[in-house]
Amino acid sequence: MNLILFIHNANNLKAELEQYRELHSAEILEALYIEYTYDSNRIEGNTLTLRETDLVIHKDLTIGGKPMNEHLEAINHYEAIRFIHDLVTSSEPFNKRNLLAIHTLILHGLDRDNAGCFRQVPVMISGSQHTPPQPWQVDKLMEDYR
Repeated sequence: MNLILFIHNANNLKAELEQYRELHSAEILEALYIEYTYDSNRIEGNTLTLRETDLVIHKDLTIGGKPMNEHLEAINHYEAIRFIHDLVTSSEPFNKRNLLAIHTLILHGLDRDNAGCFRQVPVMISGSQHTPPQPWQVDKLMEDYR
């Protein structure tokens, strides 16, 4: 009798857990988008707090004393992450067009001349031993990417 009661309780708890997962998975994913946006922008020097990042994205607020480019960085990163999620959950292959679309989203309203284009100048990554390809190589490397 105890084993039957145990199995019944375990099945009820499992059903409750599954219901909770279904109800809250979108909320959890949304929280991850906000935290990822905040962390990524903070690494690049953005001074918005996690709460301010959430307010900028979800409430369309501007934060007094913060530069407009920091607001745009948060909004753009968030939109790019959503776009990437949509790509991953669809059958759409990752390709040059999608990469440049992500780049366009990231730089929207921040750098019109370079948004959606491969870089035209050499770059180095501070503190890294990796040397990125020269600008003239990037387009060909992306064409060869499969």
